[in-house]
Amino acid sequence: HRHSPRAPRAFIAINTAGAFALKAGSVKTLAEKDFDAVTAVNYKGYFVCVQKVAPILATQHLARPDASTATLCGCGAQAGPQLDALLDCFALERVWLWDRDVARADALREALAARSGLDAQVAPTLAEATRASDIVLTCTTATEPFLQPEHLSPGCFVAAVGADAPSKSELAPALLAGATV
Repeated sequence: HRHSPRAPRAFIAINTAGAFALKAGSVKTLAEKDFDAVTAVNYKGYFVCVQKVAPILATQHLARPDASTATLCGCGAQAGPQLDALLDCFALERVWLWDRDVARADALREALAARSGLDAQVAPTLAEATRASDIVLTCTTATEPFLQPEHLSPGCFVAAVGADAPSKSELAPALLAGATV
């Protein structure tokens, strides 16, 4: 079941002056520079952390425009909004869901099917899903790297959403060392 890109309802951009929502040519300030006071914005009924929007913007501009397969690593609270944003930008033919807790990945798969008809699949293994993907989005709370260089095919774009604190780590150092940044 092929999903065509949908027109985004709003783009959210971040710069040193704050976070802004751009819709139909208008600009609405969502937050001033003090990001400690505002930690989330509403995106499609979800509250998404402001710093979590940047990976989707990067994916939209840096991943191959013909990307058709994605793997979402981590199926917790941020997974749904991140996947919705990804589907706004790409005509994905296949979406893999991976989580260390397989039941959590299966629950997200069921929720996505009920909500949008998306036929996402629970990944048989991390490596099998990510090697077959054009885009890999990691949104976990991992404190030890789990994504290794051998998990990816050449040209794959990786957005590490969950690595948002010094104590968190999703990408192996060897992966970062060999990547084009």
